[in-house]
Amino acid sequence: MLLTKEVTMNLSYRDVPIVMDVSQGDSARALSVRFMQGETPWEIPDDAKIFVQFQCADGTGGTFDSLPDNTPAYSVNGEVLTVYLAPQVCAVAGCTKVQVTLLSGGAQISTFPVEVRVTQQVDSGVAGGEYTNLHQWLYDPAIRDAVVADVMAALPNGDEVAY
Repeated sequence: MLLTKEVTMNLSYRDVPIVMDVSQGDSARALSVRFMQGETPWEIPDDAKIFVQFQCADGTGGTFDSLPDNTPAYSVNGEVLTVYLAPQVCAVAGCTKVQVTLLSGGAQISTFPVEVRVTQQVDSGVAGGEYTNLHQWLYDPAIRDAVVADVMAALPNGDEVAY
């Protein structure tokens, strides 16, 4: 199981920023980038060494070329580079910046940063408030009757009124 976002990036100029939405804790996400140089497809050199850099919203980050199970973190097919995101890229809610660097023949080319928007996971441990099951309040006669009795008992009986 793998979800892949496919995009085109022009290496000659910065175009519309690329944004990828993920959920916190995801570990099966990939970004497939078709490279262009102006109007021409830009083919990735066969001898290119590739690594991925990232920085999470909390300032943590790193550089990798393989995943935690030691499989390569990318694959190349002509002008298309597919980067498999390490789980650490999706670990922190907020904006994670991802940049890919290619090294070949003593030259370096880096992509423009990709914004990975990491949505906070629902069960992230954030303290919550109270919970009320309205179905019970509305449809359980015993609870409804108890609430009505409590309200009636709290109402003034008229003895407190002075004329």
